Amino acid sequence: MRLHTKLYWDDINQALKTAQRKGRVGKSVVLAVSEQHESRSHARAFEIQLGSAFGDGSSLPPGAANRYGKPQKMRRARNFPGGDVYRFAATWHEWGWFMREVFELDRAARWGGAGWGYKNLADFNDKTGNVFAKLEAVND
Repeated sequence: MRLHTKLYWDDINQALKTAQRKGRVGKSVVLAVSEQHESRSHARAFEIQLGSAFGDGSSLPPGAANRYGKPQKMRRARNFPGGDVYRFAATWHEWGWFMREVFELDRAARWGGAGWGYKNLADFNDKTGNVFAKLEAVND
């Protein structure tokens, strides 16, 4: 997914680490793709894919659920070409908590492209039903 932001790669990586430290994203999740691009609306853009080398339930955070709120027992395959080791995808909730941490660092960030995605923090909260509106520490 394309991220338009003022942040640098190190900031994005820190957002992922913060979500993991809070127990919202599995420890096996990494930035499987993080390519920098130009942005017409922000200082820079990144193409980001979250991935994991593990497809089993042991790599999921506690209480993992899909976007419909149903329990998720294993990771799904990433929809991304290539034979890299990170062939499993982050869950909808892991993506959401990661995005929320990015929004904590840059509230004007935009996820997605023209006409789709999340225009800013308010749009993200609205489109996700405020699921990620509160950042409570789980394992702090």
